[in-house]
Amino acid sequence: MKPGKPLTFATLEARVRGSIDTRQMLVFGLPGNPVSSAVTFNLVAVPAIRQLAGWPNPNLRRSVTLDQAQLVSSCWLV
Repeated sequence: MKPGKPLTFATLEARVRGSIDTRQMLVFGLPGNPVSSAVTFNLVAVPAIRQLAGWPNPNLRRSVTLDQAQLVSSCWLV
């Protein structure tokens, strides 16, 4: 996925302070580029956090209106 590599996702066993109990902790390793980091966080980490929070539809909404689509198609990339 570009922009957004490298991306790391892992689960770690973390010990609760003052106890012998452990719990799982999610870890997201994001890219160093600020734009890539923001894009990757929104595409990968936000839906995972929403899923853990119990949202019925954790995915981000992706919708484009006709006016926005016409605006994008009429732009030139330099």
